Amino acid sequence: MEIETRSNQQLATILLKREAHWSYSLRSFRVYIDEHEVRRIANDKTEPYHVLAGLHSVQIKIDFYSSNLLQINVLPGETLSLCCTIQSWLQGPYLEFCSPLSASLISPPSKAAQKNFQNTNLQVVLDPKLEPISVVTEDIQVPLGVIIKVTRSRTFEHTLDLNWNDELGGQFEVGLKDLISASIQKKIERQQGRGYKESETVSYEIELNGTTAAKYQLIWTDIWQQGTVQFPENKGSVIPFRFRERAELEVRAVK
Repeated sequence: MEIETRSNQQLATILLKREAHWSYSLRSFRVYIDEHEVRRIANDKTEPYHVLAGLHSVQIKIDFYSSNLLQINVLPGETLSLCCTIQSWLQGPYLEFCSPLSASLISPPSKAAQKNFQNTNLQVVLDPKLEPISVVTEDIQVPLGVIIKVTRSRTFEHTLDLNWNDELGGQFEVGLKDLISASIQKKIERQQGRGYKESETVSYEIELNGTTAAKYQLIWTDIWQQGTVQFPENKGSVIPFRFRERAELEVRAVK
């Protein structure tokens, strides 16, 4: 199947400043724009995120802490500054609007880069075959003649991995790569007929019969959707990608 997307909308910039703090100082925060993870941000750093002008949501996460969900509206060509602070190590990160930052902290997307993106006719081809990858295995012993029930849960992230090659990757700024990644994931959602949050928890309740087998294996498997992104403007330029679509639990009787 083939999906084409062309954007003639203008770009804007979300400029995120993470203020210095001893808590989590050695770890990067996960940044989510419109529920999609983009580049992470380190302690006492400022990062630009190029987006299409319009309404967006921004949130910061670390471990099981989540910041407030900030809804913003950025105008074409605008740079909107947000500050990430930590009010208490027990509360995690907090997002707020901050005073305008120095223009020296960021170079806005160049006109050439914007034109490069606007004139990029992405062709996303999805492979009909899904790739299962086993990630976690658990062995359970069941006494003879006994039936037990177990519940297992797992939380996973809907990750999109793009394998940028050096030649083509160098043609796009980092922020534009983020924009392309988000565009691909949205098209996957449209094709699959469902939306994907950044993470999902799945649970299974399983019945294991000791009369059938004395030992069972529980195998968590990630199901990856593979595909390619083609750039017609750069003949022969193809970027493979994979998207973690779901997680499944397989039960095997070991005899």
